[in-house]
Parts: sequence; C-alpha cells; structure tokens
Amino acid sequence: AQLAWLAPAPIVLLLLDGDQAGRTAASTIAQALSRQTKVKIHQLAPEQEPEDLTDADLAALVQNVIPSSLNPLVPFSERS
Repeated sequence: AQLAWLAPAPIVLLLLDGDQAGRTAASTIAQALSRQTKVKIHQLAPEQEPEDLTDADLAALVQNVIPSSLNPLVPFSERS
C-alpha cells in the first residue's frame, strides 16, 4: 500500500537511520520504488537518525537533492 501511495511522486527522497538496518531498508525500498519513480537515498552517519536533523538541515538537504522543478519547498515562481 505504501509503495502504491509513493509511486506517482516524480521523485522520492529516502532518509532512514544511519545504522546498518536503516541502510538495508533504504536499499530495499529504493529497489522496489525505482521500478515506478525516481529514488534518491541520503545516507546519514552511522550514529545519526533523521530526527536528529533540524528543520533547517532537512530543508537544505531537500533543496540540494531534489531538483528545483520538482521541489515542493521552492515556490513555483522560482522553479526552473
């Protein structure tokens, strides 16, 4: 059900825990999703979890990884 929900997105950014379990899960999810949409994985440091990032860190990460034309954080007037 979750794959079907994400499949229509033009791009999906995976940001899971930096430990081995998170890296394995990200790889498994990316493999399943990549048949239907573009997938990017951001790997955190081994001791880091997504909730450790500030809102500003998350926004910067999204802006650096997702093209502005697909980025929901970029106003339509600024998209290239």
